[in-house]
Amino acid sequence: HNADRISAAASIQAPSAYYLSFGADAALPVVSDFCQMTARWCTTSLEEQEKCDVLSKAGLTTGVYPLLQCNYPMTSRIACLKEISANRADFAGIDSNYGYLARQSNLAAALYQETEKEKYSSVVVLVHEGKGHDRFEKLRNAKACFPEFGGIASIAFVNVGRSRGIFDRNECDYGHLMSEFFSESCAPGSRDDMHDPTGENSENLCALCRYAEKPTPREFGTDDDGMSTDEPIDDAVEDAPVDGIDPALRINDDVSVTVDRNLLCAASDANRYYGTRGALRCLQEAGEVAIVEAQNLAGHAQFLAMNESDYRVLCRNGSLAAYTGFSVDEECFLTTIVDGEIVVRRQWENSDNIVHVLTSLDVYLQNDPDFRMYNIFAGQRNLLFEDSALGLVSPQHNELGTSVKNYIRLFENIEDCQNAAPSTTIAPGGTGGRAAILTVNFLLTIILAGIIAWRL
Repeated sequence: HNADRISAAASIQAPSAYYLSFGADAALPVVSDFCQMTARWCTTSLEEQEKCDVLSKAGLTTGVYPLLQCNYPMTSRIACLKEISANRADFAGIDSNYGYLARQSNLAAALYQETEKEKYSSVVVLVHEGKGHDRFEKLRNAKACFPEFGGIASIAFVNVGRSRGIFDRNECDYGHLMSEFFSESCAPGSRDDMHDPTGENSENLCALCRYAEKPTPREFGTDDDGMSTDEPIDDAVEDAPVDGIDPALRINDDVSVTVDRNLLCAASDANRYYGTRGALRCLQEAGEVAIVEAQNLAGHAQFLAMNESDYRVLCRNGSLAAYTGFSVDEECFLTTIVDGEIVVRRQWENSDNIVHVLTSLDVYLQNDPDFRMYNIFAGQRNLLFEDSALGLVSPQHNELGTSVKNYIRLFENIEDCQNAAPSTTIAPGGTGGRAAILTVNFLLTIILAGIIAWRL
C-alpha cells in the first residue's frame, strides 16, 4: 500500500495543487496505445476531466495499468453512453437512472458502486387517495407521471407489472408497454433523440407533459441578484387544486394537444414535470399516478404544498399502504438498488482492465486524508462517481449485497431480450422484436399463397 507517497499538504478543494503534489517534474500520462494499455474515460465537465487527470496521475505514479486517458467533456451522461458504444470512449460512471439507456446502447456493467444504505435508490407508486386505484391492475388507462423515460422508476414499475401478469413477459419494448398500458403519460425525454434514437416512441408517453405549460402556485420568484426569494410570483397564484388535481388543467383550451418533441417533453429543468419533484407536480396538477424515487419524497411534497392526506402509496404486493402520506415501510418499495455503476461495451475483451485500474486506485487512495475517489472535488458533487458510493464491486463477486442483486434483477428482462435476439437492436421505444415477427409472418404468407396458387 503506497498511500504515504501522496502529499498530505494538498487539498481536494485545490485540485491543481493536489495534482502537482505528485511531483512537479513527473511526466503526465501519455495518451498512447502502448501495449493497448490505455483506457478512455468519458467525462461530462471540466471538473470531471480534472478529477480524472488526478486519478490518471495517481495511476502513473503507482504503476497501475491501464493508463487513464481523460476524454474531453461531453454534454451529458447519455452522450457518454453513445461515445462508449461508438468506441470513442471505453467507460464511464453513471447514475442508476441511466442503467436502462446504457443497456439499450449495448453497454454492460463492469463494476457496481456500493452505496451508503441511507442513500439507496428506492421506488414507490403514489396515487390519489380515494380514487379507486387500489391495485396495479386498476392503473390501466390511468394518467401516469414519471421523473424521466428509462429511469429506474419506469423500469421498476414495468418489472413489477411483468411479475403480476399485467405486462407481456415477451415484450422487449418498455416504451411500447407503458404507452399501451397508460392512457397518457409524462415521461420526460421519451421523444428526444437521446432517449429515443429510433423516433418510434408513442406520443402518448409525452401527452400529459403538455399541462406543464401552466404555472402552479408554488413557482417562486427571484431577487435582483437572481437568487430565490422563496416568495410566490404574484401573477402565478391560482386556486388550490381540488382533491389533489386541478380540473382547470384538464379542460384548458389554451393548452395545445400537439406534443412538441423537443420542448414539452424535455428531460431537463426547463420541463416543470422533469425529475422527482416534477413528477409529483405532474401528479398534483394533471396525473392520477406517479412512479418516483422515495428519497426526500416528503421534502419535495412539502415544497409543492401537497397535502399528505390526499395521497397514498400503492405497495409492491398490490395493496395500499396502511396510512396516507409519503413515509412508507420498505416493504412497499417496488425495488431498492445501488446508486450507480461503471459501464463498458458489452462483451468488451478489455473490461477486466477497467476493473483492475479502478479497484487498484481505490485501494491506493482509500487512506489518503486529502483525496477520495467518491467525494466532493473542487466543490462539485457526483464527479465521475456518485458521492453516495462507498466502493466498487465486480458483478462476479461471491457475496453481492441485496441492493446490488436488486439492481441486476432490474435489468434481467432486458438482458434476456438482448441475448435472445443478438442481431436485433432494441432501442428505447424501438420495435425490433415486433418488426422481426411481422417480417416472418409476411414471408410465410407469401410462401403459403404461392403453394396454394401452384396447387390450383
